[in-house]
Amino acid sequence: MEINRKRILFISSIDKHQKELATILFQLGFNLVAVTDLETAIQKSSVSVPDIILCDGKVDEYSALEIFNILERRIVHKRIPFILISTNFNSAELLMAEELGIDGFLFPPFEADNVKNIIERQFQKRDYHTSVAENKYKTVCKLIPYAVFVAENRRIIEGNTAFKKTFGYTELKTKQPFLKELFNFRVNETEEMKYIRFQNGLLKDVVFTAIPAIEHPEKKYRLHLIYVEQSNNVVQIIGMAKPVKNSQPNSNELVNDCFCTLPVPSYAHHSKEENKMGADSILTKREKQILQLSAKGIPIKQIADQLGISVRTVEKHRSNVIQKTNSGNIIGAVHIAKTKYSL
Repeated sequence: MEINRKRILFISSIDKHQKELATILFQLGFNLVAVTDLETAIQKSSVSVPDIILCDGKVDEYSALEIFNILERRIVHKRIPFILISTNFNSAELLMAEELGIDGFLFPPFEADNVKNIIERQFQKRDYHTSVAENKYKTVCKLIPYAVFVAENRRIIEGNTAFKKTFGYTELKTKQPFLKELFNFRVNETEEMKYIRFQNGLLKDVVFTAIPAIEHPEKKYRLHLIYVEQSNNVVQIIGMAKPVKNSQPNSNELVNDCFCTLPVPSYAHHSKEENKMGADSILTKREKQILQLSAKGIPIKQIADQLGISVRTVEKHRSNVIQKTNSGNIIGAVHIAKTKYSL
């Protein structure tokens, strides 16, 4: 296994043991991104998804279990292995960590061969589970009578048999059409704006009730697009196009969407629920206060003083807001809250 291309997010305080481990990881050829606080860890994991996360038992007053909980959605949904670095063997803590879902452990003294083997086993485990999930997904897609496809950066890279038959793209390896080459999103201002919001990440789950095909405008489709994930500058979505017999699909038809039978990744379902929420239902009163003050550029310490709470509490609220808005940092959270929830 080529490990020199693997990216490790190393969340750690600075001490002798962790410096030794960082040196070993660097010598093994890993692309090491080291951070010493939770907020930076959230930003780094959002901007460029790591292949694996190594986390010290305690960082910036947070335990590794708390950090795992805060990063859990990113970790689980993107299948990122999470390894806890423990300097003390505490059986109760380790049992709790295993129950929580933490993948592995590293204990000092650190030796290069042992570190390499532990990390490589996590990659092998992840790759196996990913392969099983992909095979299951492809098997179910073949059975669905409607056009199902996967797109990366709006270009369709995979499609089931029904998709290839419906739109005539039998060789997606050589010709990968853009979504806008198949569907006329400019049919009216409402649909065009809906698509623009989706492609900019403001909507994670969207349904077009009767979108015309580009080549055959008389043919209309109920098009369902789900934002799956973004990593390393690649945005992936899953879509399904179902022919519409008339231009006014009834409400029951919209509810009974075939996507409910599709093994869409859990994070896509999560995003679907997120889009149904308003600001009142996903952000607490305190979180909205802190977000509004952050939007004014007020430093964390001043926010803490103004609200009469600790700096750590402000940081935790900001981290929760970043996670709930599915943004990479507090600036992104402010933008999403303003544009999507009119905060």
